[in-house]
Amino acid sequence: MLTEDQKEQIRSHIQTFQVKAVEYIRIKSDLNNCEKNTQVKMEELSKVAEEERQMETAMEVLYGQTKKQSKTRKIEEKIEDYRQKSEMLLNQLNRLKTELLEKMRNLPFPAELENPTLENSETAFPFLEGMDLGDDVLDTICDLLRQEHPLRFNDVTILSDKIIVKGTLRKQEAIQKLVQGVQSFRMRVDNLSKSYEKIDEMVERLIKSQLFFGILKTLAGQKTLSTDEIASTLNMNKRRIYDTCYNLTRSNWSPAPIEKNPSGEWELTLAGEILINRVVEKYPEKRAETNNAE
Repeated sequence: MLTEDQKEQIRSHIQTFQVKAVEYIRIKSDLNNCEKNTQVKMEELSKVAEEERQMETAMEVLYGQTKKQSKTRKIEEKIEDYRQKSEMLLNQLNRLKTELLEKMRNLPFPAELENPTLENSETAFPFLEGMDLGDDVLDTICDLLRQEHPLRFNDVTILSDKIIVKGTLRKQEAIQKLVQGVQSFRMRVDNLSKSYEKIDEMVERLIKSQLFFGILKTLAGQKTLSTDEIASTLNMNKRRIYDTCYNLTRSNWSPAPIEKNPSGEWELTLAGEILINRVVEKYPEKRAETNNAE
C-alpha cells in the first residue's frame, strides 16, 4: 500500500506534468495559428504584388512615373513578423517537448491495483482518487508519441481516469500485462527522448546529403517501399540505394530513422518521422519536396 507521502509525491508529479501539458497545447495552437496567418499573407502578397506590378507598368507607360509598392512592402513586413514569431514559438515548443519527454520517463500511472472492475474479458484499474491524468495529459502524450487515441500498448489501454487490460479477468495476470504495457510505454519514451536530444544535429547531417533526404522524403510519402521501388523513384542504382538505407540503420544514426519491416521493405521509424518533420520546420523550402513525394 502507498503511504500518504508517496501519494502526495505522485499527485505532485502528475500536476506538474498537467501544467506543462496545458502550456504545450497552447504553444502548439499559437504556432499553428501563426503559420496559417503566414500562409494567408503569402496568398495576399501574391495578389497585391501582381496588382501593383500592373499599376506600375501603367503609370510608367502613361505618365513616365513609377509607383512605389507600398502595399507589397507592408505585407512583406507582416510576413516577416509572423515568421519570426513562428521561429520563437517553435523553439519554445521544442524545448518543452524535451522537458515533457524527460518527465514522461517517470510519469506515474496511479492505478488502484486492489479493486479492479472485471467485465467482458477486460480488467479495468481505476486511478487513485484525485489522481486522474486528464485529457490534456493524454492529448499531449499521444501527440508526442505520434499515436492515435486511445493510448495503447499491446493489451493495455491508458485512459485519462483508468487503465484497461484486455484478454483476462484474472487480477494477477492483468497486473502482469499492465506492467508490460507501461514498460513498453517507457521504452518508447526513452527512444523518443534520444531522437529529440539529437534532432537538430541529425537534421544538418540529413540535408547535406541529397540521397539521405531523398530516401526519407520518399518513405514519408509512400510509407513502405522495397529497395527496387526507392531506386526507381529516385532514379538511382539499386545497390547504392541499399547501401545508403543500410547506412541509415547503423549506430552512427541513433535512433535509426528507417528500418526493415518483416516483409523486407523499408519504412520510417518514429525517429525518422520526427526527423523529416523537423527538416520541414527548420527549412520550409523542403516542404514542397516532401509534399511532392506523397
